Amino acid sequence: MSDKKLRIVYCGFDLFADCLQVLLEREGVEILRIFTKRSQSRRIRELAAKRRIPVSFKPVSERDMEELFGREGCGYIVSACYRWKIPIGPYRGVNLHPALLPTGRGPWPFPHIILQGHTESGVTLHKLTDRFDAGDILLQKSFPLDPGENQQTLLLKSVIRVSQITAEWLEDPETLWQNARPQGEGVYWKRLPKESALIDV
Repeated sequence: MSDKKLRIVYCGFDLFADCLQVLLEREGVEILRIFTKRSQSRRIRELAAKRRIPVSFKPVSERDMEELFGREGCGYIVSACYRWKIPIGPYRGVNLHPALLPTGRGPWPFPHIILQGHTESGVTLHKLTDRFDAGDILLQKSFPLDPGENQQTLLLKSVIRVSQITAEWLEDPETLWQNARPQGEGVYWKRLPKESALIDV
């Protein structure tokens, strides 16, 4: 990474807070603002408070984007399972999604992965676009699934890959951006009722 700071706006909740931790610990990275919600964000808010990073509890607006990428010099939005649509427009943003896209688009793929008997899962880092989970792929990390896998064990494995993929992206975000590959046709999984899940996380 060059000496020039990489200015990032982070969007996410505690589920994948390890992504934010990696960003905060990387030399040359500056977090300008964090978008989250009051619930499901205790760790996120603690990390922000220690470093005096502004936190917003409302969805990202077009006005926010203009201000952040204009006056504040943001380079990327980084989203980690952020549930609201980000008006990305002409700006750069990446999203961490807990499935091996293009299969597994949608808000929460874990129950489908388990109930369909998949033997492999993973995490995808892709470009943000005006369509959820459809942007070009920058990085993917896969891992095997064990017999008897449940949502909790799947989450733990995914969190490890979230940290790894975030760190790898920080090594050369520009090259990864330029070399991203299109997803092609995707498979969308709708959110299942809670009773369909083996463990509700």
